[in-house]
Amino acid sequence: EECRAVIAIHNLAKKRPVFSVLDGSVVGAGYRYAQGRHRIATENTVWSLPDALAGLGLSGGLSHTLAHLGQPPMPRTLSANGYGDNPDADWRAAEGREGDEIEAKDTAAAASAQAQEGGGGGGEEEDEVEYTIAEEEKRQEEVVVEEQDEEYKAGVPMGLFLALGGRPLNGRDMIQVGMASGMMMSETLESFASSLAETAASTYGPGPVELVQEVYQADPDAGVEFERMFRNGPGPDGMPLPPIRELFEEVSSCFGGGGAPTPASAREVLSRLEALGGTSDVAA
Repeated sequence: EECRAVIAIHNLAKKRPVFSVLDGSVVGAGYRYAQGRHRIATENTVWSLPDALAGLGLSGGLSHTLAHLGQPPMPRTLSANGYGDNPDADWRAAEGREGDEIEAKDTAAAASAQAQEGGGGGGEEEDEVEYTIAEEEKRQEEVVVEEQDEEYKAGVPMGLFLALGGRPLNGRDMIQVGMASGMMMSETLESFASSLAETAASTYGPGPVELVQEVYQADPDAGVEFERMFRNGPGPDGMPLPPIRELFEEVSSCFGGGGAPTPASAREVLSRLEALGGTSDVAA
């Protein structure tokens, strides 16, 4: 039943926007239910992996997720103010490419209709429009991938680090490693869900995505509030853990293979961690 539910959500997310709210504890493989591009973290979000701490192997679904951290179509990290210096570009990257694809199809359809009304063929004009759209889509995709590579330079090594060490992540950390696509204060979730339901009931297309952007932008201090509350991540016995971003370089050097996104072997990981000693948060 569980696997069938995950597959159903995965297939639905290909056709309709699926929103997952990670408000509270997200334990291990439970994260695999967040199949859509819209994964909302709050100030209450804590992801942990007791499987690893107990020495157990990971489920297939979670193994797949952790093995694909930092690779498309994971969203890019949002800046401290929630949506960066260029809100439109940042949100297109964070929300996925649904809006761009819809706009491209609408542009192509309008150009085709105009060419037909103009009398006949118009084939060359239509081909030129479609070619331009294809070029623009390719360019945008290259930009997004380049930004993702920069944001998630730890990539697969980070997934291996989390799988072996079971380090807990808060909402800010989940955004930084690509497991969450956006942030929202928990007090706004109820109104957000109501507005989303009303919009989804009346229209389908870019509407729900635009609504998400509108709700996030209505609370531009959410990202700043996240940074204030999460200056230190969750840790055992009240001991603070540094933001996961600060560990990217060490994680990449300890868990990375000869070339990204190849992970290192178990023997290589152990030898590198031993070399770091107890002074490193990664080794600890």
